[in-house]
Amino acid sequence: MICYNVEYLIALRAMDVHFSVGGDMLLATMQVKPSLKDKINDAQDKDPYLQKVKTKVQEGKNNQFIIQDDGMLLNGKRVCVPNVEELRTEIMHEAHYTPYAMHHCSTKMYRDLRPYY
Repeated sequence: MICYNVEYLIALRAMDVHFSVGGDMLLATMQVKPSLKDKINDAQDKDPYLQKVKTKVQEGKNNQFIIQDDGMLLNGKRVCVPNVEELRTEIMHEAHYTPYAMHHCSTKMYRDLRPYY
């Protein structure tokens, strides 16, 4: 007898875990990838324009931007995402297809979570 806990299955799906069931066996595979935040931070370090902005912020010449403790450059409260097509596509894919879609400044749950609460 196999029992399914829907909350755990949804959490595992959000982590991109794939399952294969055969007979009495359950096989799970998982890929470990850097988080989007890490990818954005790395891309910021490679972008010449954002490097100039970071330098000005560190020199105190730019009050519009801030640098977080982890080195992430923000424009006010918004993350500065470099113009890298693959990175932007990945961000949009995560925003539109991740099962846990919540606004970062809110506690609102969107349609994909409502049936479970």
